[in-house]
Amino acid sequence: MFKNMRVFRMLAVCVALFLATSVAGAQGAPDALYWEIYFDLNSTELHPQAQTALRDIARVLGENPKASAMVTGHTCDLASPEYNRQLALKRAEGAADYLSSLGIAPGRLGAVGMGVKTPRYDNTTPAGKRKNRRVEITVAVAAQSAAAPQPKPVSDDYILTSYVSVVDDQGNVIRDLNESNFNVYHGKSGREIVKVVFEDETDPAHVALALDQSASMKGPAMYALKDAANLFVKNKKDEDKIQIIAFSSKVLMGSAFSPDREALSEAINKLQPGGYTRLYDALFQSAKALAVAKPPRILILMTDGVDEQGFGKAGSNATLEQAIAAAQAAR
Repeated sequence: MFKNMRVFRMLAVCVALFLATSVAGAQGAPDALYWEIYFDLNSTELHPQAQTALRDIARVLGENPKASAMVTGHTCDLASPEYNRQLALKRAEGAADYLSSLGIAPGRLGAVGMGVKTPRYDNTTPAGKRKNRRVEITVAVAAQSAAAPQPKPVSDDYILTSYVSVVDDQGNVIRDLNESNFNVYHGKSGREIVKVVFEDETDPAHVALALDQSASMKGPAMYALKDAANLFVKNKKDEDKIQIIAFSSKVLMGSAFSPDREALSEAINKLQPGGYTRLYDALFQSAKALAVAKPPRILILMTDGVDEQGFGKAGSNATLEQAIAAAQAAR
C-alpha cells in the first residue's frame, strides 16, 4: 500500500540555535563536536588555553579512531582581505600541526582559512574583534554501530510538531495512517511519535518567521538567511499566512499574518544587520503572536548567534526557559 507513497510537504517547528563555545568546552550533537580557540592581533601563537583545548580535541580523536576534524581559521576586519586570509590559514594550520604533534594523523585533519569573510561576532566592538580572531574546530564522530537507532522516549520539554501530506500516485491524500506508518529521526537518533493527527488540507498554516538581523549577521550570513527565508515564502501554500519578526537590539513585529508573497519578500529583503541579539525575546514574542492564531501553527527561528549584548551580558529580558514555555503553550 505504501510502496509508491510520496511525501511532498513538510513544515516543522524549528529552533536553530548555533551557539559558540569557549576554548574550554565543546558543543553539538553526539556526532559533531565544536570548539573555538582565540588569538592575539596579527598572531598565530597558541596560548596555553588554546593548547589545553587542542589536547582535549586530540583525546576525543584518540578515543574515536574513525573521527575527523575540520580546522577553520578566521580574523577580525583589520588589515586587507588577502592578508587576513593568509593569517587565518596560518592559524588553522598551526592548530592542525599541534594536533598532529599529539599523535593525530594528518589525513584526519583539514585546515582552511576564511579570513574576515564569516565573522561570528560583532566586528564593530573591541570584544567582538577579539573573539573573531579565532580558529574553529569541528570534530565529526563516526557512528559506532550500523544498527538502527532506537527511539528515545519523548520529553515534555522537547516536542517537535511536523505537518506532512502523504499522497498516492494520483495525488489523493492517504488518511488511513497511524504512528506505526511513520519513522521520525532527529539527526541520527530515532524519536518517539506521540500522536498522528489528521487536519483539513484546506486549513492555512500560520507561521511566525523570526529572522536575526543583529550585527553578527553581516555579509554571507545575511545573504544566506534572506535566501532561505525567501525560498520558504516562495514554496508555501497560497493560503498559508506568515508574520515576519525581525530582531536585533529590538524585536520588530511585522504586520499581521499575511499570505502575500510579494509583501513578505519585500520585508525580508529590507533586513539590515546591526545591534546585539535579543534571541530569547524574539522567540517569546513570536510564540505569543502564534498563540492567538488558528492551528496549524509553526514557528521558524533563523539565527547564527547567541542571546547577548556583549561582554557576557544577556540580550533578552525573557529567559530561554520562558521562551520555550511560550512556544509549548502555542503549539
